[in-house]
Amino acid sequence: ELKKYVPIRDLLIEIVRNKERLADTGDIREYQKKVEKIRAELRDKDKADREYSESEKLLSRCDIELAKKNYEIEELEGYIKSLKELDGTPKCPRCGQRLTKTHLKGELDDTSVKITALNKDIKKLKLISESQKSRHNGLKKVITELQEKEAELRNLLELISNKKVQQDSIKKYRWELDGKLAKLKYSGESIKSVEEKVKTLNEIAGKMNIMEREIQNESAYNRKKRELEITIFDSDQRLK
Repeated sequence: ELKKYVPIRDLLIEIVRNKERLADTGDIREYQKKVEKIRAELRDKDKADREYSESEKLLSRCDIELAKKNYEIEELEGYIKSLKELDGTPKCPRCGQRLTKTHLKGELDDTSVKITALNKDIKKLKLISESQKSRHNGLKKVITELQEKEAELRNLLELISNKKVQQDSIKKYRWELDGKLAKLKYSGESIKSVEEKVKTLNEIAGKMNIMEREIQNESAYNRKKRELEITIFDSDQRLK
């Protein structure tokens, strides 16, 4: 009966180690809380992506408009320069009429007004562009942070999956250990109690070994004694 406690002790020790291995894998619930927190933070990512895309489009339109208006100013400034360089009795490049001083002044004034209006438009566009750049950069920063959160979420989900596999394997092994204990008819004694029984078994085994050696020594002594007696008897018979 005591012999069964040796494998029982070994199984109980292995169960303790198994519990330690399970504890070392960590509490999955803590990782799941982090997952839920990150998912909550990522709810606004679609909105941020849309706003970022709209901001990029607006910036692009501003750049196109600025380029167009700058080109128009260059054209008008070139027109003014060409008017001022005309000699003799030139015709108006616009309407084809003879270019009088009054007509020339009118053309120069009209063109200057257009340039002034274009410069005002450019100033407004630059203000819009600067404002959008600031918003665009802010949205870019937000999206970069959210992308980092997405990467963190993927890593956490993979970690949780791996830990579940690891924990399931450890739990399965624990069930196997419990099954082996059941076959040995383990009745729930503590490790300390089992160790005492194993100690008692070892003491008994030690005493039995000593007894066996003593019996073996005694048998050997008796055998030698008989052999010696036979030798003496044979010698006496030859002397007669």
